[in-house]
Amino acid sequence: MRLMCLDTCSQTVSVAAMEDGKLCLEKWSLQKTNHSQVLLPLIAEITDELGWTQESVDCWAVVNGPGSFTGVRIGVSTVRALAHGWNKPIVAVNSLETIAAQVTEKSVGIIPMLDARRGQVYAALYERNETGMEEILKPTACSFAEMIQQPQDREYILIGDGAQANKDSAVSDNMRFAAPELQYIHAGAAAEIAWDRWQKGEVYTYRDLEPLYIREPQAVRDLKK
Repeated sequence: MRLMCLDTCSQTVSVAAMEDGKLCLEKWSLQKTNHSQVLLPLIAEITDELGWTQESVDCWAVVNGPGSFTGVRIGVSTVRALAHGWNKPIVAVNSLETIAAQVTEKSVGIIPMLDARRGQVYAALYERNETGMEEILKPTACSFAEMIQQPQDREYILIGDGAQANKDSAVSDNMRFAAPELQYIHAGAAAEIAWDRWQKGEVYTYRDLEPLYIREPQAVRDLKK
């Protein structure tokens, strides 16, 4: 059984392939713009190296937001087209849980953050336990200062490009920043989450998959003023 996962939500574009529950290959590019020009060639590179065809992929997965509005649209529309073309199911994984999945420590609060611009971050709160990642606070858009107002009875790890953008900010002693190299979204981490969901039947069709925006695009907000 084969799964391929795409991410275009932030600065990076990445694609990962899994077969029978094992990560086979991941490719990514630090591409701040023109995600659409990078994504399909990455997919082609992976299928060529693995000797796959797009039709042989049994399930398509995508990081469906939150993140760059344009980036999210590119990833979601691409995976919709691929799933439609080959009549395959889709699994959605959000960007914040994908970033949080890189933290393997247990019994700590994991706060993934993505830069949402205009003084805000997309953020959530997770904890890793014996059964996997548990969502404590749902994804939201808020300021960095608001997100670090957490109870003082535990340790927290701040991770993601939204955290790195604020790494010089004062935080309480029970909070620490993850290593800078962990700030990026990796399709490989999302693929592992997606594989588990696929096995549980938590899938979409190309018709019902939706982007996870959290807030409205700036153009829409401007029209409402």
